[in-house]
Amino acid sequence: MDKEIKFSDNEFSIIKNLYDNNLKRLIIFFVGLIIVGGILIKMFDSIPMKFLFKRNRNNDYTVFENLGYISPTIVLLLSFLFVTIVIINELKIFKLKKDIKEKAKIVTNLKVKRIFNLSDSKIKEMREIGKMETSDLIFEENTFNIKLYSFDKFKEPELLQAKEMYLEIAKYSKIEFVRKINIG
Repeated sequence: MDKEIKFSDNEFSIIKNLYDNNLKRLIIFFVGLIIVGGILIKMFDSIPMKFLFKRNRNNDYTVFENLGYISPTIVLLLSFLFVTIVIINELKIFKLKKDIKEKAKIVTNLKVKRIFNLSDSKIKEMREIGKMETSDLIFEENTFNIKLYSFDKFKEPELLQAKEMYLEIAKYSKIEFVRKINIG
């Protein structure tokens, strides 16, 4: 029962609202980035080098006067570009836009091949960085190439006995609409 079908009106509104909210967050991020960039450029233009680096302690020139305007500006732009790419990927802007354009979701039954549990030390490490997943359902090969489903075994212990999972997800952003677990 692997197929691709169109969104219902409710699912389309969920994806559209998520896209709109993430786009607003991205715009707020860009405004903040411009403000931070302006502050950093002003700092580089006014703080003497002797406060930033131990070498050249007697140097009273600013960062821009010492290194020129191009080097620090390129470093700032590349840093901002990297952070922007990470944020856009995290907010799934382009994937949500593709979902809105195609209006397609994946409906499939996935057979669980095995369940992988992280060690206690690895769980502790993951929790320290904000990841709550403790286990993975690893699926048999399927037409949509869905390989695993991560979950927290303390919040969803029923998934530890899962044999099959019925899943309805957005095609590109992988936003979950329906999930049903077959334990038997």
